[in-house]
Amino acid sequence: MSGEASPGYLPYPDVVTDMRRRMKTPRILMIGRDPVERAYSSYKYNYVDPTIQYLSKGQHEGIKKGESDEFYHQYLFSFEDMMRAELAVLKECFAPGSTAEKQTRRKWGQQPKWVSNEYARREKAGLPPLIDLDGFCYGPFVSKKVIRKQWMNLVAEQPDKVIVNRNVHLTQAFIGRSLYLFPLEWWYAAFPKDHIYFVCTEELEDFSGESMNNVGSFLGLPRYDNFSEVVKAGAFNVGGHHGYDNEISWDKIEKEQAKDEIPLSGEFRKELEDFIQPYNERLFEMTGRRCQW
Repeated sequence: MSGEASPGYLPYPDVVTDMRRRMKTPRILMIGRDPVERAYSSYKYNYVDPTIQYLSKGQHEGIKKGESDEFYHQYLFSFEDMMRAELAVLKECFAPGSTAEKQTRRKWGQQPKWVSNEYARREKAGLPPLIDLDGFCYGPFVSKKVIRKQWMNLVAEQPDKVIVNRNVHLTQAFIGRSLYLFPLEWWYAAFPKDHIYFVCTEELEDFSGESMNNVGSFLGLPRYDNFSEVVKAGAFNVGGHHGYDNEISWDKIEKEQAKDEIPLSGEFRKELEDFIQPYNERLFEMTGRRCQW
């Protein structure tokens, strides 16, 4: 049995199409995390850390190099700044008859056959059409300073702050890549439902080990009676990617999470969660799994 970890290309219909053509019966394991927590983690890992590294090397004109990380935070857009900007774009993108909806249909509505069949099925069932969120919601390159249209107002209002043209496919989509429904609709249309297994991240903290055995059973593996001891010991590859063979204790993880509150105002967090929740409900219905978020 062989496999790979490949969340990077999950959102792309082209990849689904290629996998369907090349692999007739893959077992596809999807793991979903609380969308707001995932977005904040991505903000830190894909925007804050790389931008500070870039600035500290003196690569941005007018900003001196070699200062402390805290010094460079003044040049960063806040998490709420970035989320508000993206949310406005997504509300426009998901509106019925949106440009993104039309562009997706124009590209995929006729070929391949399994996609056109899915369009027909959804129309008959009264469901919204497929959307290539990553491909059509964020728009093309705008300029060296603005990069994406969703950041135009941010840059105009706070011109001293920096968005680097790196990992743009990730920094543009903190919310988008937390809306698992949209990419998974393509995967569920392309492959048999019993070949896809969706796991909520919190299930992997089940000290009984049953959640891990359920995953193993889906993959066709025999039961393993020591999963309980493995899970109790801690989690792997967390806290900045310390490696797949290095466990971090649950006590340490809990302490780190306790001091790392998500910096969103109560009003905006409610607006964001209200926006996300209907898509979570559709996700839970499609996968047959209900997560605690």
